[in-house]
Amino acid sequence: MNTHFAVGPGADNGPADVMLIQALFHYLSHLGKETTRRFTGLRRSELPAITGRCDYKTQRAILNFQLRHAKRLQNVDGLVHPASYE
Repeated sequence: MNTHFAVGPGADNGPADVMLIQALFHYLSHLGKETTRRFTGLRRSELPAITGRCDYKTQRAILNFQLRHAKRLQNVDGLVHPASYE
């Protein structure tokens, strides 16, 4: 899965891309109670609704996820960028 455009504050935030990111957070939350906190850093009540709008909860979920996995990421900027295979 990949987004076509970036998702997050000041990004293009195409509704389909935003819905994909929101749905992935929900997918992670349904893997088990332990998994939700471990991977996302969020309680289930903090998960963004799947609306296609990049609202506060969506932005917070992205940033929390990046902060939790900062050692594995190239940068922590609060944005989900499309994958680049160059």
